[in-house]
Amino acid sequence: MSQRRPDTGQRGGPDARARSPQHGDPGELTALRSALLRLSTRIAEAKDENEVCQAVVEGLHHPSFEFDAVGLYLAGTSTFDPQLRASAGQLDGGEDGRAQL
Repeated sequence: MSQRRPDTGQRGGPDARARSPQHGDPGELTALRSALLRLSTRIAEAKDENEVCQAVVEGLHHPSFEFDAVGLYLAGTSTFDPQLRASAGQLDGGEDGRAQL
């Protein structure tokens, strides 16, 4: 679960091509590559499931990805009851503390 900043130029929107790194500032592409490398390195260094989950949310909560908040929900194999395992940033939850997926 992730929440994008409220702007009109989200990736995949009508003006995504104008904002995409390959058509924009070369520094933006470098920053994105650096963020991806940092994310993959942190995942590879994780020692257990909890560390993997935390590495994912912290890695995605980087300015290059433009998320205000990231939450990682996991569900069991026998029952589908998603539980928040890790988060970064401020997730906007409802009265029960759950954010929309």
